[in-house]
Amino acid sequence: PSLIKIKAAKIDYALPLNSKTKLDFGLKSSWVSTDNDFRFENFVASQWQNDLRRSNHFIYDENINAAYVNFKHDFESTSIQLGIRAEQTNSKGNSLNEQKIVKRHYFDFFPSFSVNQKLSENNELTISYSRRIERPDYKSLNPFVYFVDLYTFSQGNPFLNPQYTNAFELSYNYKKELNISFGYSITNNLILDVLLPDNDNKILFQTVKNLDKQYSYDLTVGYPTTIAKFWSMDNSVTSAYNQITSSDLGGNSYDRKKVNFSLNSSHNF
Repeated sequence: PSLIKIKAAKIDYALPLNSKTKLDFGLKSSWVSTDNDFRFENFVASQWQNDLRRSNHFIYDENINAAYVNFKHDFESTSIQLGIRAEQTNSKGNSLNEQKIVKRHYFDFFPSFSVNQKLSENNELTISYSRRIERPDYKSLNPFVYFVDLYTFSQGNPFLNPQYTNAFELSYNYKKELNISFGYSITNNLILDVLLPDNDNKILFQTVKNLDKQYSYDLTVGYPTTIAKFWSMDNSVTSAYNQITSSDLGGNSYDRKKVNFSLNSSHNF
């Protein structure tokens, strides 16, 4: 059985200062509790007996308290938006079978801003920045060892840290139709599934680790068009470049680069 309890409370307030200026602020708190009792049992002497070597009882508790404020103002041809969010996180992971307890307490700020400039009647330019956080999921934090087959096992990592991303984007829009955007982001403490060799036991194990950094660049061109009264389409093409680096992955440095392309076309009849 696995029991997950999520409780959240929030309050938001919007305050229009005038017809062109707006102020938003709010508070939010969430409480998460997960209780996963994984049992591996053997049928011995007409009864089921728990195999402690393969069983695991993992309890995880997390509390996040956040506050934000957002300011938006429209000038004649320019609009700006500024915001900041503060978060305070408390977490505790407890593996009862392995008697491992990991507690975390940390405080973060997440600023954001965007500027939209109307160049002419048909041309607009937008620049934006944001800082984001992504926390590891509960399964990844569980240190339990799970055997996939005779030569492979998986294991969570209770010492995972959240990953942080700083993202920038520059976009151009023509007639509210053609949109061209260029994005750049850098992620620290990248959370990634990795497959590593256990040379002593001659097997592989899958786990989750924090790698040093990920650099990402992407260019997207989107253009919707109407072919006939009954037929419209939305097209986009994206090119992305990613680089992941780490000073230590399985005892070696890691540096990989890759370019991806994707083409999407959606048709409505």
